[in-house]
Amino acid sequence: GRYDVTLSSHHVFLLGDLNFRTRFNDDNGSSVQRALELIRARDFTTLYDEHDELSRGIRNKELLVEFETVPCYFHPTFKVLR
Repeated sequence: GRYDVTLSSHHVFLLGDLNFRTRFNDDNGSSVQRALELIRARDFTTLYDEHDELSRGIRNKELLVEFETVPCYFHPTFKVLR
C-alpha cells in the first residue's frame, strides 16, 4: 500500500539532488542554446516553471502531490563537456 508521509508530520523537507532534468520539447540540439539564453537573461521563472521536470511533475500531480516548492532564483547546475 501507499504511505502518506503528511499524516505523520506537520512539515516535510526534501533536500538534495533529486536528479530531475530540464527538458525542452525539441530534440534538434537547440535545447542547450535555449537553456543558456534563459540563464543569461536570468529568466529562471520560465526555465523552472515551463521546462523543469520536477516542477512539471508537481503541477501535473504526477509526484509530490500537494507539496509546494519555493521559487528558484539561482542558476541551475548542469554538466558540461570537458
